[in-house]
Amino acid sequence: MQATIKNLLTPTSLFLTFVFTLAIPLVSVAQQGFYFGTGFNTYMTHEEVRSSDGQYDFSHSTQSKNDGFLSQSLGDYGVGLSLGFRKNINAPSGKNILTLDAQYYYNYQNVTLDNDFDAFRIKTTAHYNHGYRLALGHHFGMIHPYLIIQGIYQNISPYNSSIDNDGIIYDVDDDGTILDTTLKTKGDSFSTEVFSFIGGFGIEVPVHPKWTVNVEYIPMKHVEYGLRSVSNPDNYFANGLVINQLHVGFRYFLYDPFGK
Repeated sequence: MQATIKNLLTPTSLFLTFVFTLAIPLVSVAQQGFYFGTGFNTYMTHEEVRSSDGQYDFSHSTQSKNDGFLSQSLGDYGVGLSLGFRKNINAPSGKNILTLDAQYYYNYQNVTLDNDFDAFRIKTTAHYNHGYRLALGHHFGMIHPYLIIQGIYQNISPYNSSIDNDGIIYDVDDDGTILDTTLKTKGDSFSTEVFSFIGGFGIEVPVHPKWTVNVEYIPMKHVEYGLRSVSNPDNYFANGLVINQLHVGFRYFLYDPFGK
């Protein structure tokens, strides 16, 4: 499936999709109620790594899997799904109204950072994330921009060749200090929570009384975790994973309980 998605999401196809979207006659309507959303994601990912002994302090990132236009920005693809509810807060005229969204979302990622440094190897895979979010927006005619506040549960699989027995995974403070909270007793896939007050922003345009097209940028906060050796607890690594997501998709409004 991953290869199919990457074949579809070439820079040329993205550009043609954008042109086609602009050619669709827009409708002046302010949707509300329950909706379903889906679309494609692209990820710009890097990870900051620091060892307890000071030997390692670096940042590594994914390698681009495409050639040509914007190759460095479109290296990893995924799919996003969401279920939400929107309430138009004030005037029902359809113009210049505030909106409030509550939403559950799921993003399939499968983004891998795999790098070798002489005898040292580090590999981090971000499998998926999901969570809840609120979005506050405002209708400017047919254009609907919005800001996002969200809580993220990010699932990760870490590997570090200098940590024996796969290590124990701990939570990490903002300054890189390992905390007492254990995220996983054996190094494997685990999920950790991140809350972001300004969790991104988006723009939505209606193309039908029940359909909208939307573009979102989600600059995720550091997903911080520590990997500590089982046999030598003084040997640990503090990692800060950053996954910035660009989403292009659509929403279908299922039912408006406030409609006449």
